[in-house]
Amino acid sequence: MNNFHEQAMSFVYQQVLHRLQGFLERTERIALQLLIQRLQVAAGGMERLAQFRVMVVLEGGRECAYTLALLRAAQLSIAGRHPETFILRVAILHQPRLTPRVLERIQAQCDELFLYDDHRVELLSVDDNGVRRLDKHLVGTRKPSARARIMMLMSGHLTRGDARGTFLC
Repeated sequence: MNNFHEQAMSFVYQQVLHRLQGFLERTERIALQLLIQRLQVAAGGMERLAQFRVMVVLEGGRECAYTLALLRAAQLSIAGRHPETFILRVAILHQPRLTPRVLERIQAQCDELFLYDDHRVELLSVDDNGVRRLDKHLVGTRKPSARARIMMLMSGHLTRGDARGTFLC
């Protein structure tokens, strides 16, 4: 049964890669190939790629989602040609800007990229209590801490209500 599950997940990952590549323009597909080459060089070669970790900070913005999608495409592309690929570490920062709606968007991105069940992906939650593994079922259930509310209030005072000055909105 384990072998059957691995084959099924491999097919799912191929579909995710195919869908990601469908969204990329020609120049972006070329950039993806260059990214793959740079990752291989940074890891010290294909034989050391399995020990290499790439970290992405996910805070809900478009730039973060685009970066995550490109790195996931690189990871799945390498995995399709070689048995081992790099570990993708995704850190979700719990900051004042991280509203329940943004958390839902992040969860949808992780679902669409099939990050939750892939052993090559480490999902981390980062807040003022520390760093821990992200539990899929607890993503949207956290309430903002008192510290986060104070930070949001202070940023509002400093920017006169225009959060674009401090948060990448």
